Amino acid sequence: MARGFRLTTPRLSSQQSFIPARVASSHAAAQVLVPSVGKAAGDGTSRCPHLQREVSTLSFAMDEVIMADTVSKVTNHRVNSGRGYEDIPRPKGSIPFMGTWIDALRHGVVTRVHEYVDMRYKQLGPIYREKLGKLEAVYIFDPQDVQRVFMREGRHPRHVIPEAWLLHREITDKPRGLFFMDGEEWLSRRRVINQLLLHPRALPHFSQRINDTINDLIKHWTNRSPVSTTAAPPNTGDPTGQSITINNIQEDVFNWSIECVGTVLFNQRLGCLASIAEDTASDTEAFVQAIQDTFRTTMVLTLFPPKLARALSLPVWWKFVRSMDTSLTIARRFIDNSMKAVLQRPESETDVSEGKPDVCSSLMALQRYDLDEVAALTADLFSGAAHTISNALAWAFYLVGQDQRVQDKIYEEVQRVVGSETGAITPDMLKEMVYVKAVIRETLRLYPIVPFHTRYLYEDISIQGYTVPANTLIMMPTYSMGRDEKTFAQADKFLPERWLRKRSNKAGGNDVISEGNGCPFNHGKDVSSSTDTATGGTNVNYATIPFAVGARACVGRRLAETEMHLMLAKVIKQFRVKYTGDGPVGIDLRMITAPKDPIKLRLELRDSP
Repeated sequence: MARGFRLTTPRLSSQQSFIPARVASSHAAAQVLVPSVGKAAGDGTSRCPHLQREVSTLSFAMDEVIMADTVSKVTNHRVNSGRGYEDIPRPKGSIPFMGTWIDALRHGVVTRVHEYVDMRYKQLGPIYREKLGKLEAVYIFDPQDVQRVFMREGRHPRHVIPEAWLLHREITDKPRGLFFMDGEEWLSRRRVINQLLLHPRALPHFSQRINDTINDLIKHWTNRSPVSTTAAPPNTGDPTGQSITINNIQEDVFNWSIECVGTVLFNQRLGCLASIAEDTASDTEAFVQAIQDTFRTTMVLTLFPPKLARALSLPVWWKFVRSMDTSLTIARRFIDNSMKAVLQRPESETDVSEGKPDVCSSLMALQRYDLDEVAALTADLFSGAAHTISNALAWAFYLVGQDQRVQDKIYEEVQRVVGSETGAITPDMLKEMVYVKAVIRETLRLYPIVPFHTRYLYEDISIQGYTVPANTLIMMPTYSMGRDEKTFAQADKFLPERWLRKRSNKAGGNDVISEGNGCPFNHGKDVSSSTDTATGGTNVNYATIPFAVGARACVGRRLAETEMHLMLAKVIKQFRVKYTGDGPVGIDLRMITAPKDPIKLRLELRDSP
């Protein structure tokens, strides 16, 4: 019997077998892009899936925009399809101008669009097109097709921006950050931010601050929460019997994530953790509510034309405006207070790529942007990072809080790497925590924070034998792909082992466990008790892409992963985590995959080793 708990989420029936994905780039293309990788790959065939993963990883240290443009040219080929756009499968009952909007509303699409799309995939197969109100798109589900789309995205990748957000920007005439930019404007600023957030020399400075904020969060938990005493179970880590109740982990981790991101962007402590200790209302709570309301109303205004909602003065429009204005105002307040301190620093302390303190200082030191643009660039990073990281961690604690086996393995790994050290967990230590990384990766497979990635391509592309015209919105549903039994054995189970591989230790001693190569297709094997899960099967790097890939991949990926790995490692090192909610927690889709109900936890304090 396979171990691990089964998630109560909809499952898809098998409709069509997918051809195992192979990386489209040749060995010659890899040598052009990264010569050292090309040499390591030998003849470029047997290791082709792994080569693509290495190229993707190394692109962060290179000029990834130029690399993506080169790959696009190498893989560009003539569309040769006998079937056109009109032949792509689509749902029945589409109404002119409205599409299947009414049917979608009947299925509760506003907060459950991920389930609605999953249902359409089950009905229509690996490609279909649908018009939901004003939103018309082609949906694709085969990882190989997703890979080809990203490799054809071009020098200036384009994604969808909610029309309501564009209208709000037009009305307020305020500058916004990278998310709203395209073309050379986006490219020039993205290159700068890449150096500040993705540069290897920045990570050690950031990791120390992240450690400090996690320590403060744990201290606030112990100071604020009533500590109860229970019988200590005889398990790994020797719990003391003392426990702390957390009624809503999302709120606490959100406060922490804002504090944490603030230290990276401004090298300033914003005081957000004080609201946890004092349990009082604060700007942080108003910020959380404003962002949630912005995302919820945006979902509605994606299906109903925002300009019409504004003309009719509908309540949903004005709620959107109020929440957007509030979130931007509070974010700007945080930023303005921090920038005052930044402006008072000596010039010698203003370059993060040279080991200096923060992103904001580095942007200002370049003297290319005025204060308004620096504030706009940092505001988008500030708002986006805090909300996504906090929800991802909430799901991680929800999952490990129900699986003692996984939790024990995290604890054993952290103890092996860190031992009795009570100081910071360093980047070098994190490199050895392969199981911690597998837990986060498995969490994001089941609960991808961004449930859909989007692209508009500059030229036609053939997908599943159909021609998709240039400038068509292409939707790639990460929620459905990550839970697809065609790609992942036991897809509805939380099994971090699927991301690991075991190899013999040539120097003798125990076998070495390392990160898998992205091929955890196990042909129905029980993967809960085996780490040899990377043999055979299909390249699934593109079946679970929480941060997207390519030139427009999440610019904060390294920061986000470091925060999540450190938080999970440090909390499990000190506590045994128990989920204490009344039942399964569903998804409330408000542009990101957020928990529908508060996630309640009990933290049982471990004895010091």
